[in-house]
Amino acid sequence: MHRFDSGPRLQDFLRYSRRRDAFLKKSLIRISSLVCVWAVAATAQEAAPFAAREWGKVAGSYQLSISTDKSAYLVGEPVKVTTILKNVSDKQTALIHRPSFDGYEMDVTLPYPSWIPFSPRAVLTPFGEKQQFPAISSTKGGYVQAGHESFNSFELNALYGMSAPGEYKIVFSCKQPLREWGDPEVTVTSNELKIAILDKPR
Repeated sequence: MHRFDSGPRLQDFLRYSRRRDAFLKKSLIRISSLVCVWAVAATAQEAAPFAAREWGKVAGSYQLSISTDKSAYLVGEPVKVTTILKNVSDKQTALIHRPSFDGYEMDVTLPYPSWIPFSPRAVLTPFGEKQQFPAISSTKGGYVQAGHESFNSFELNALYGMSAPGEYKIVFSCKQPLREWGDPEVTVTSNELKIAILDKPR
């Protein structure tokens, strides 16, 4: 009977099997690591909270917040500022809407070196002047419930000249009755907003 000598071939097969198993093990470890990293990153992205909205100080029954959708804009790109005026009291409160910029005073500080002893302000554009002094003006108002939020938005660089590159500081304010119609008015001031105007790439 012919005897099959399996010694060398068997050893070669076993060495091949061990190398294959080691390769597969390393591959599975790498794949598992990548899956874990992806899962952690995806979970972190889903769980990341939005930046907390900033508010000005409470004045009377109200608190005012201003925000933009981003912190930097190219020269000429619309700068949309969103306002939220909130009744933070626990009672129904009077709310006034004035015709000029819906009752808001807008303080827009131009970029300037820190060594300048004063803060230059942006000037109104021709369109802004028309909006500040409308041909038909009337004051409106009513009462809002506790927790009510009044939203508005303004394209700020359509109202004020903001073509110089640099950092702008923006603060809004408005006057509202202390609580009831006929009460003394208080000035509600927003948080300070900082945005950058950047030169367009050449």
